[in-house]
Amino acid sequence: MSAPHEGLTLCIDAGQTGIRAQLRNSVHRGSSLEFPGIRNDLPPLPQLADVVRRTIGETRQQATAVALGSSGLESAEPGALLAMGEELGVRQTLLAHDSITS
Repeated sequence: MSAPHEGLTLCIDAGQTGIRAQLRNSVHRGSSLEFPGIRNDLPPLPQLADVVRRTIGETRQQATAVALGSSGLESAEPGALLAMGEELGVRQTLLAHDSITS
């Protein structure tokens, strides 16, 4: 995995109609990737962890942080998402409901 941009944050806006993901920092803004929306019949964190894995894999960029606005996070723990992303180098997670981030 290449890492030409230091301190990239993976920004994710995840709702029921679609998910947008973008790696960025103060000097770099990558292209947005689009994914299908969050399914309410499945737990949200594994779906979101898959978006993290797929975005890092497709962009071949390293994210040290994930900033996530999503539906269905009423009882989610940031530590659970962090644990799912640690093998990819994620060291920080920030969670908010998508009504705040959209």
